[in-house]
Amino acid sequence: MKKHQLLFTLILSVLCVTSYAQDKKMFAGLNLGFHSNDAESHFNLGPRFGYWLSENSAIVAGIGISSHKDKGTDIKTNGFGIGAEYRYGWHHGDNTFFYLAPGLSYNSLKEGDEDPSTAFSVYLTPGVQYMLGDRWSINAEIGLLNYTSSKTHGGDAVNQFSVGTNFDALAFTLWYHF
Repeated sequence: MKKHQLLFTLILSVLCVTSYAQDKKMFAGLNLGFHSNDAESHFNLGPRFGYWLSENSAIVAGIGISSHKDKGTDIKTNGFGIGAEYRYGWHHGDNTFFYLAPGLSYNSLKEGDEDPSTAFSVYLTPGVQYMLGDRWSINAEIGLLNYTSSKTHGGDAVNQFSVGTNFDALAFTLWYHF
């Protein structure tokens, strides 16, 4: 019983300290996406965590989980990925932060009964973060430059460089700062 009380007290103390921290150097967010039509359905979930290194720079790390189903063939594709980026930018007024974020990611996709395919990406993403209040912000990013090296089911390596300037590369995140 005393172990549970000690654990409860420790958890409560950590929550109180982080929720009342004045410097708000850390932030956490969640990417969530879903779309469905007659041909396919897609779902993705991506928790992320960030830490401000200075007033103009931060590091952000995250994981991603996705599921895609082709309704015509009933083939389901599941994905998992990890990644990190370094954000450097400038403030415009009190609430807006514009930045460029070079980053790295590793992804694994498993389609049906096939062996998983893997991909390693290096990218550069511009973004903007707007503070909605004291602890909440919304973030928008659009993929710009991307280099991906992937290994497919059969073992063939594919290298690809792309410039993503369309709205398929647009992502929004809601952040909580603590």
